[in-house]
Amino acid sequence: MTTLLFRHGLGPSAVAKTAKAAGLVTVAVISGVVGMIIMLLSPQLSGTAPLFKIAAVGHSTAQGAPSDVVWALIVGSDHRVGRPDVYGDAVDGARGDALHLVGINVKEQHATMLNIPRDTVAQIPGHGEGRINTGLTYGGLEGQAEAVTNLTGIPVDYVVSVDFDQFLSVVDSLGTITVDVPYGMDDPASGAAFLPGENEFNGGQALAFSRNRKSLPCDGIPERCGDWGRTMNQAQLIIETLREIQGRGASITETITLVQMFLAHGTYTGMSSTELYRLGRLALELDPDSIDSFLLPSESGRLGSASVVRTTGAAAGLLADMADDGIVQSDEYVRFVGGRFQGL
Repeated sequence: MTTLLFRHGLGPSAVAKTAKAAGLVTVAVISGVVGMIIMLLSPQLSGTAPLFKIAAVGHSTAQGAPSDVVWALIVGSDHRVGRPDVYGDAVDGARGDALHLVGINVKEQHATMLNIPRDTVAQIPGHGEGRINTGLTYGGLEGQAEAVTNLTGIPVDYVVSVDFDQFLSVVDSLGTITVDVPYGMDDPASGAAFLPGENEFNGGQALAFSRNRKSLPCDGIPERCGDWGRTMNQAQLIIETLREIQGRGASITETITLVQMFLAHGTYTGMSSTELYRLGRLALELDPDSIDSFLLPSESGRLGSASVVRTTGAAAGLLADMADDGIVQSDEYVRFVGGRFQGL
């Protein structure tokens, strides 16, 4: 499942920036069109099964100034349809097994992605210390958002959720996604079998790539190993998916078509069509190559008898650097840009 959380409050200044090619009048017209699309293509009205959900889970006091940072949390759930023996009656089905916190600096058109290993210890609302991915199990979308905020100190406001089966459908609806695979993969457990270099992924292949953790060559680099390497590969897939979406939404007409596709296959709670369109335009104008990707500084540890991941001393500095403006200024931390590590 993929979950995307955004900060509320993109006001007139942000609208002007994200709609610079079309002008405010065009944005107003399109916002009306988007509203009509919501009414006409709502899954509840059409009977189409939703591929994802978008829900507001918090409220920001931001007024939409150009210096605002839009925060997004991308969460992947391990929920599978028809597995009550495994997941029982969990609020939102399963665990948040892919966690990626993104800060977009609107003024600078720059984004930073913090990639959080799924077994990282955090305060789980109502349950004390636990693996951060159980925030979704115990508290649904709001619980997962709160667990991430407890860990990072950064509040989140919107959530977009997609599970395994829905992820396949979303990628297949785009056709294929081009991913520069950094090394050969051969993992029967996930189904990842790829040569290094550019690969065209359909939904099943993209899912296999994002789940592979057993055939990752460490080469002495912890960021490439096991769950850490899988988390970074997931981040790369997110960036390449954004690149693919941008290629289909360059013009206003194409943007409407793209928004129409997503509106037809999602459910929305607590946000207006205008706000949804503004967020979409912001994403479409963000250069994927401007996204700095970082692994949360962490190491293996224990929680009772359980094997977990715990943050290291470097995590506090990275989070503080990232929190103020969504940009990491220091060169102390390893960046992952364009599918390759920088600074190792």
